[in-house]
Amino acid sequence: MTLTTVRCHVSHEPVTCVTDLEGAVVNVICSAFEKERRLCRLKQRDLSGGPLSQFLERAADQTLSSRDLRCDLALRRAAGL
Repeated sequence: MTLTTVRCHVSHEPVTCVTDLEGAVVNVICSAFEKERRLCRLKQRDLSGGPLSQFLERAADQTLSSRDLRCDLALRRAAGL
């Protein structure tokens, strides 16, 4: 297992990614990460606003092409971090 610290573009805080020997992310150590569903609670909270607030939040996070609630860091491979 390898621990890598990266900056989350949603919370703007450093989080730790735990990867296996093949480079796949096994776990993300973050207060807003739900491991069971691999969801980001901050993204989930932002969807409670209207269309304009959702657009502005995705623009600030640089994720305009995605409306996904899953944690982006949990989906990446270690080489892509």
